Amino acid sequence: MGAFVFGFFCRLLGSNGRIVSMAVRSEGEYDIPKGIWYSFPVQCSRGGEFTIVQGLDVSDFSRARMDATAKELTEEREAALSLYQ
Repeated sequence: MGAFVFGFFCRLLGSNGRIVSMAVRSEGEYDIPKGIWYSFPVQCSRGGEFTIVQGLDVSDFSRARMDATAKELTEEREAALSLYQ
């Protein structure tokens, strides 16, 4: 709930140029599979606009954690979708 509220206020009030994390539907950024909801570094502007911050350096350790999280989220999505088929 806290992340939702933060994301709501970030989009409402902006992040004042700071980079913050927010769940966003992936379009392939940072090699995260397209279509899953993932926490990305974003900058928010007042009025609800946000931009995913591109080009941040990702260490090998972070890349491994990101890939593991993306795999888990993809598996959870597939499991949930299989209930409707």
